Amino acid sequence: MNRRALGCGTLAAAVFVALGVWGISRAMAPPACPARIVYEPASFEPSGPALSEPVLDGQRLTEAGTLGFGLASWSVWVEPGRVPGASGE
Repeated sequence: MNRRALGCGTLAAAVFVALGVWGISRAMAPPACPARIVYEPASFEPSGPALSEPVLDGQRLTEAGTLGFGLASWSVWVEPGRVPGASGE
């Protein structure tokens, strides 16, 4: 085998292993992260009474369409006058 090919192969393997170790070290969580997320019940409490239609800052929203994934679907609500005319908007 050629010495140049052997040297290039060894260098490529060393760079591959070094990048892998660097990538794994970057993927690990830093020690300052909490072990678990604290549950705060106040985050999930409603901020007002239940309404039949959504309201944003006192302004009623209009339904722009629906969004579906599998068997589930959700209504998409936007500010009046901002209903897109095409799917790319």
